[in-house]
Amino acid sequence: MTHTNRKQKLAGRMKTSLGVVAALAFIATLATGCAEERIMSINHYMRTCAGVGPRMCMLHKDQTTEGSWYNFYSGIQGFEYEWGYAYELRVAITDVADPPADGSSKKYHLIEVIKATPVTPGTTFEIAGHPAEISVSDTSLKILTAPEMLCKSAELCADLRDQFAKGPTDYVTLTVAHPELAGQSMVVQSFSITSP
Repeated sequence: MTHTNRKQKLAGRMKTSLGVVAALAFIATLATGCAEERIMSINHYMRTCAGVGPRMCMLHKDQTTEGSWYNFYSGIQGFEYEWGYAYELRVAITDVADPPADGSSKKYHLIEVIKATPVTPGTTFEIAGHPAEISVSDTSLKILTAPEMLCKSAELCADLRDQFAKGPTDYVTLTVAHPELAGQSMVVQSFSITSP
């Protein structure tokens, strides 16, 4: 075995060992009661929110936030969100020792996806944003990091661009429908404008 091969093999073992140590540390944190376990519901769409800057936030509720949906500003390690699915998750919540001034004091880790339920095709929801957060083409639009959405008609996209060109607009509320078939884009059905 050459010296280079030995180094590569040792580096691979070290990476594996570090991964095992990190997993064991997380499990030990759970076992010692240092982490809080919680069931969270995540909504089938996101909405715009403001943190350090404008962004998209998942909407959540749990036993501490009964009733309304609230912006969820943190991520959940190990969880991959997909628009059009309502989720029920079991998460572990740990304290962040020295959180940044603009960051969360809690860290969320996915333990289990209890349910991932696709919404009924055509289900509508509203998403709002400032015109600076929305880019409009001839047939589609994009709001921040949300997936590209088709306009119900080219006229709808043209009307929205015309509204933006008329002058100051505070907010745009889009009514959006989930696609009828998997793999298709969401469709903007209508919009309303809030002016200053």
